[in-house]
Order: sequence, then structure tokens, then C-alpha cells
Amino acid sequence: MRVSLAVWGDGDDWTQRIEQLHSDVTVVRQCVDLPEAVSLADSGLIDATLLTGSWEDVDAELIDALLAAGTAVIALVADADVSARLRSLGVAIENPLADPQSVADLIELQTMAASPRARSSFPSRPDNASTSARPSHRSTPLAERPGETEDSQYDDAASERAEVVVVWGPQGAPGTTTVAVNFAAEAAAQGRRVALIDADTYGAAVASHLGLFDEAAGVGILCRLADEATPASRLMERALVRVSLAGVNLLVATGLPRSSRWPEIRPQSLMRAIKELRHELDLIVVDVASPLETDEDLSFDTTAPQRNAVAAELVKQADRVIAVGRSDAVGIPRMVKAVDEILTRTPEANLEVYFNKVRAAAVGPTPETQIAESWERFGPKISISGFLPFDGHAADTALLSGTALIESAPKSSLRKAIVKLLGDRDLPQRPKIVRQSRRLATFGRRKG
Repeated sequence: MRVSLAVWGDGDDWTQRIEQLHSDVTVVRQCVDLPEAVSLADSGLIDATLLTGSWEDVDAELIDALLAAGTAVIALVADADVSARLRSLGVAIENPLADPQSVADLIELQTMAASPRARSSFPSRPDNASTSARPSHRSTPLAERPGETEDSQYDDAASERAEVVVVWGPQGAPGTTTVAVNFAAEAAAQGRRVALIDADTYGAAVASHLGLFDEAAGVGILCRLADEATPASRLMERALVRVSLAGVNLLVATGLPRSSRWPEIRPQSLMRAIKELRHELDLIVVDVASPLETDEDLSFDTTAPQRNAVAAELVKQADRVIAVGRSDAVGIPRMVKAVDEILTRTPEANLEVYFNKVRAAAVGPTPETQIAESWERFGPKISISGFLPFDGHAADTALLSGTALIESAPKSSLRKAIVKLLGDRDLPQRPKIVRQSRRLATFGRRKG
């Protein structure tokens, strides 16, 4: 197998040593900086990159760009901490004192393992996977991972147990944040360890629903720490806020306080954080933005951040996608078009369709029947999974008090419908507590 290699860093010596082997690995460029290597990878001129330079200049964004281009990345590192960080990013590690033939062999193995132009951001849950297809650690072949065996690799994957649920909906305020917040709260009330992540790059609202400060942007902190190979326990300590709802704890990563900060959330960084958190949690609920288009690709000829990439990637990779649409003359057609677009672009998405705010005043008598008939006639070939009734008073009370329905309106019909989304119809009995003090205190702080 012929391999075209780019070398970056203190590479003059290694360029010569690789070339003197006269093997299938050929050095085609000595790169001045890593962005040059990324450009070569994007153009398809190289199959692999050998990193031998200063590790302070190597960040997660550049590594992700190289891997996303379908190239293998190999680093010659002696420092254990640096090795751990780079390995968590998907880089294969070799000792700088290794002989050139060993390095060349590793480059060939990595190139064969690299997936062209596409990589899974986080592996599927073990209980959904077949025993014949064990998850791998990105592009690093098992034989090249020091101290690991096939069994240890599988055991590590088996510990990734948290289910990832994405709540999405088309434009028009269908109530995705309300569903996400209450879905997470009900799951926590059933004894699960739950994290709620606000990844909406247009209008984050989880903090407002729970009466929290939103200036810290927990999701941004989560992404930065994940790029530094921070373990799950540290991620939960520094990026997630512990919120008490009706006597149970819910971990929350608040969203961006200003939508202009959207470049802080890179899809690769967030996927890396989610993958790490899966070791410690039972459920991860992510609230995402409506737009999924990738038209931004037309505006750039180089690697650039994309505002819609987070939502698009999460919808594609999640174990479960709860699509929420409005039940009115505007929301139903929007839902039809949006779901059809998702199924066309991402047929592998585990999509469930729910209509929210169902009421006779907006649709007509027997609204559920009316919606179902319209969907059957005009909608895509996927069944409606359920309906969420309109309960404006309960939703308003929860929002005003900065809490979830389980605490402010435990007997609400909306709450009962959301509990059914969990697959458990037994409602946990919680006292009705309206915590207006937290909401009023939050408003006071914002005015200051």
C-alpha cells in the first residue's frame, strides 16, 4: 500500500529517516505549520501526517480537521500526559526513540484503519451493537495501543452506557426546550443519572427555564475541557451545574448567553465530551437548534466552523431523536417538510415524531385524529409516535418559577404525556413546590 506522508515539526531528520527506508511510505511535504497539513489533507494529497513538533501548537481543532479529511495522524511523543491527550483525540502514539521501520509500519497501519472523509463521533451503545462489530477507538488500531488487548478494548466500550437523546424541532417555537427540560427531570426522578446539555447555537433557553445564570456558558466550558482530554468526573465538576428538582439532582450544561458565541461549540468537541460523560451517566439529553442545513460549506474553500453542524451531527449520531412540532396550521406543514428533509439527508437517524400543544382550537374537533389524517396524507413515511397536549397554565407556571412540571404542576396532563416518552407510565409522586424565589432572584440579578 502506497502512503503519501506529510511531516510537521522537527521533521528534517525524520523525513530523511523515512525516505532512507525506501518503503511504501513516501514523504511528499515537509510542512511549516499544521494548517498547511490540513490543507493538504482536504485536497486529498496526503494519506497520513507525522507530528514531531512542539505540542503546545497542537490543538484539538487541527487534529479533528486532519481526521475528518480521512487522513491518519501519528505523533512521536515521550511525555505521558501529552500522549494521553493526543490519544484521546484519535492520534496514534509512538516513542521518538523508535526505529524508523517501526514508525513506517505504524503509519501504514493507521492509514489502512482511517475512514475516508467520515468518522463516527461517538460509538453506538453496546446494547445496540452486534457482538461481531466491537467499537474501536477512532482510527487507532488495537495492536498499536500500548497496554491494551482486544478484551480490554471491549470492556472499555461496555462501560459507555448512557443513552443520548436529542430533542429537536423545526422553527417556530414548538416547545423543544420545555420537552427537553421535563424529559430530563422525569428521568432523574426515576433514579437515573441524567445530564441536560443546551447545545442550541441560535437561542439557548435551558437556563431561563430553570432559573439559572447563563453567563458561564457551561456547554462552552464542556467543549474546551473535552479538547484537553479532561476525564468525565472533572467535566461534571467544572462544566455542569447541579440543579435540585423535587428532591432529585439534575446535571445541567447551560447554553450560550449570546448567539454570536456559537463558534465556541464545535461538533467534534461536544461529541468528545458526550463520549466521555457516557461512562458516568445513564442518560444525556441534548437540546439543539432547528436549522440543520449545511449551506455554509458553499461559503468557504477551507475548513471553517459551521453553526448548524452541532445539531446536524447530533441528530445523525444520537441513540434517539425526539422531533417536536407545533400542532397548528403553520407548525404541521413545517414539521412535514422538516422531517422529510431529515430522513432524506440522514436516513440513519433514530427519529420519533411528536406533536406538541395539541388543542381543538388550533386544529379542529378531535385534534389528534385530524393531525394523524393530515400526516398520513401529506407526511413522510414515518408514523407519529405521540401527541403532547396543550397545557399553557402548567407550562407558564413552571417557566415563571424556574422549575420543571414535576415540581410546579405534578398533575399536569402535559407532564403525564412527557413521562410516557420515557417508556414508563408510572408517575413519581412529588409535592407541588413553586419556587418563585429562585426565578425572582434571577430577574433581580439580571437587572443589575
